[in-house]
Amino acid sequence: MRGREVTATAVMLAVVLTSCASSSDPVPASGAGSEVQVRPSESVSLDGIDIRVYVADSPAEWSQGLEGYDSLADGEGMLFAFGSLETRAFTMKGVTFPIDVLFFDDDLAVSLIAPMDPGDTRIVQSPDPSAYVLELPQGWAQDNGIVLGSRLTVAE
Repeated sequence: MRGREVTATAVMLAVVLTSCASSSDPVPASGAGSEVQVRPSESVSLDGIDIRVYVADSPAEWSQGLEGYDSLADGEGMLFAFGSLETRAFTMKGVTFPIDVLFFDDDLAVSLIAPMDPGDTRIVQSPDPSAYVLELPQGWAQDNGIVLGSRLTVAE
């Protein structure tokens, strides 16, 4: 019984650490925790389409995600760079605008596109271990022909 409690606690902690948040600027909106700032990067593309992303690559940035931001502009996103392949779980914690959450497999191919709306209480999990997850304005992927199997390119 004790092992199940520890496992459940570990799963909930993982969900909290990888949950979403909200943005159009690399600095949180007023009132949000300004101690966490993600860095812009110009070197990400999906099937050759450039996307300006804010890179979240630390536990504090993963936990904050887009929380506290107002929106994402067309062609903007937040890239969660985890550095290892693991199953990822995302929620809409604190996000006030609709987004698509894209999970990538070990070949950097889209393995799931999950549309999520403010107030959505679902926990969306990657179908395969992922080192990268990308949050985009809802509908951007569809409008730009991004489908399962589309490839992410990230400059090292």
